[in-house]
Amino acid sequence: MRKKAIRIGCYTTALMLSCTIPCMAANSNSSAGNPFDELRALITENRSLIEVNQGAIADLETKTDAINARVDSVESNLAAVAEQVAANSADITTAFQRIATAQGDIEALRDDLGTLAGQHQANIAAMQATLASIQNQINDLVAQSAALSTELNERVVELRSLIDNNAVGIDALVMDISMLNAQVGSINSSILALSNQQDNLTSQVADQSQQLTNLAAALDALKARVDSYHGVPSDPCLEVIAFGDTVNGELVNDGQCTSDSRSSSNYTYAARYYTFTIASPATVSIAMNGSCYGNGTLSDPYLYLHLGGRDGQLLTQNDDSGGCLNSLITQTLQPGTYTVEATSFSSTQYGTFQLSVQ
Repeated sequence: MRKKAIRIGCYTTALMLSCTIPCMAANSNSSAGNPFDELRALITENRSLIEVNQGAIADLETKTDAINARVDSVESNLAAVAEQVAANSADITTAFQRIATAQGDIEALRDDLGTLAGQHQANIAAMQATLASIQNQINDLVAQSAALSTELNERVVELRSLIDNNAVGIDALVMDISMLNAQVGSINSSILALSNQQDNLTSQVADQSQQLTNLAAALDALKARVDSYHGVPSDPCLEVIAFGDTVNGELVNDGQCTSDSRSSSNYTYAARYYTFTIASPATVSIAMNGSCYGNGTLSDPYLYLHLGGRDGQLLTQNDDSGGCLNSLITQTLQPGTYTVEATSFSSTQYGTFQLSVQ
């Protein structure tokens, strides 16, 4: 803001009172006029100086209102994205439930999934673009708020100078500045909240993109299950286990069912595979118990967990967390199909075991 030079009795200064009543009194001996006239003139010039400062404060208030309006606009945009994210989640959850309960013809489910994926991938791309634009707006708001804070600090310095010179009406100006300072603090808090909301929505959109991938894996697993019911040749080493069930299995030395994750060029490990599907987020415990607790004859079980089929992404593995050489995996999983790889710690270990997915 441009400073205005004002001449008041004693000397010239920039946007501050240069002379107070004591200064006027010092000159009164040399003044030939009425001392009350000089006092009136001094008060008039002080009033003009106060009006200049009040105008500066009004300008700051206008800028504050403009930033608040932009904050409201960003909040509205984020609310629209959040609404679309919620709609996507509902559609994806419904699709998982249909697949988990095998509702409808398999080809109809595949067609529906293709339509759903096409629609939501477009929605996700649009939301990602919107969120990127919102991030740019938030960055602009941060810059504007910083500039406003700098200008506000400059006004505070000027007002301190006025206070040091006992200017008339400073209390009211200080109150206005205090209110503006509080508004700037509120704006900064609002911008931080918007940034946090934007980060949260970005994470949800990324999760939904992954869920669409999981849907495809779940549908493939459902098709494999349906094919097995109709006698279509399938993986003899893989079977379906319902979430909440316990099954008995056996590792045998026949060279057919072997571990994809634990095998090496020197050793081959026997393995069995179990696939399951969940329709909503859940914390899942997968236990493989052998001879230690009398649940089988296998001495040292070993577990792997894959996303999708047996060749899917390896999520985690475990050796002895189940106690007494038994294996236990506990993990929070998103909706989708997963495959358990049940094998042994040693390539020379075979025998029966009990597997549960709870």
